[in-house]
Amino acid sequence: MENRLLVRYLSLLLAIAIAAWLPRPMLAEDDGDPSSDDDLPAPVAEVAADPLFADMAAPPTPVAWPGVPAGYTLTFYRGEDCAPPERIRFSPRRVRTCKSEARVSIQAAGTAPVRIQTLPSVPPRLPQLPTELARQWRTCPYKAIAAFEVAGSPLVPYEDPQVGRCYLWRPFDAAAWERIADKVHGDRLQGAHPYLASVIRELAVRGAEQGIELYLLRSVAAMAIHRDKSAGHGTRKGKKHKPPKKAKHYKHAGGRFVYMHPWGQAVDLTLGWKKPNMHPDGQYRTGTLVWRQFRTLGAWAQQMGLVWLGAHMRGELGHFEWHPSTWGTIDGADLSRRLALYRQGGVEKAQEALRYAPDLPSPFNALRDEGPWP
Repeated sequence: MENRLLVRYLSLLLAIAIAAWLPRPMLAEDDGDPSSDDDLPAPVAEVAADPLFADMAAPPTPVAWPGVPAGYTLTFYRGEDCAPPERIRFSPRRVRTCKSEARVSIQAAGTAPVRIQTLPSVPPRLPQLPTELARQWRTCPYKAIAAFEVAGSPLVPYEDPQVGRCYLWRPFDAAAWERIADKVHGDRLQGAHPYLASVIRELAVRGAEQGIELYLLRSVAAMAIHRDKSAGHGTRKGKKHKPPKKAKHYKHAGGRFVYMHPWGQAVDLTLGWKKPNMHPDGQYRTGTLVWRQFRTLGAWAQQMGLVWLGAHMRGELGHFEWHPSTWGTIDGADLSRRLALYRQGGVEKAQEALRYAPDLPSPFNALRDEGPWP
């Protein structure tokens, strides 16, 4: 009896010693002191409360609005006083409950910057707004407007299977992007979904303004076979699995699934232009400054509707995804449809599955605006 108690006591002491030796977890509280050397990461929830992101919640930036006649006026909306993101029950959709919606009236002025008038806030039209749109200035005609998609327009198109065509007021400094595109390997955004690519370019430009040297590792990754031993597909010891000759799906536990990269819905990035660190986890170990830079990028990305895995997984600091109405993997009927489209025309064709589907039930139909449209 005494021997058993002694063994348990020693085991407890060993467990305590190991716990004390291991590094503190990534989700430890942030003390908020920039000068603290032991300041560790914290999950990013409501970034609008941070002064660093005040510009994201500020009135729209007044710039020229090409494509529309002078005098044309349109109202844009943005959620305010919003709760942290949560999921709709039994659904992968992330939403935010906002107490009200801010409004601004934007009037085109030809080649001069637009005139912006702040309007009184109104109750939200929906009890829960899509996370992708809640903190951005938007107008949603639920159809394509040619005048809003001309070159140089300050509007970014957005739509997903549950949300019709919307336009986000997010002026982009194309000249600044051209200056850094080669350094950040902007060509690696080829094949990425247009909305995801627009956010990553915005991150690169904003980051460069604050001394954050973003560097793209990859966006689209070829589909391949993954053999899982639990599914009875394991390979024998000492024998390597030959890569497939054709693009195929993953196999896992007897089912089929594909991650976000093959569909252009995920991007991996790191920091450093001159000598980039190819593994973000290694950058995390280099100190607080690197973490703060990743946190800045992650907070911006989350406000623009992306999922930043680095908020909860240290090894995924540089991984960003956009999947508004699906889980982190594609499977079932959705996978079958995408694979059929993929065989017809590659990644761009497969991305047609991400367009608005008016025949499917959606909790966001009240987002539709009435215009007037040019």
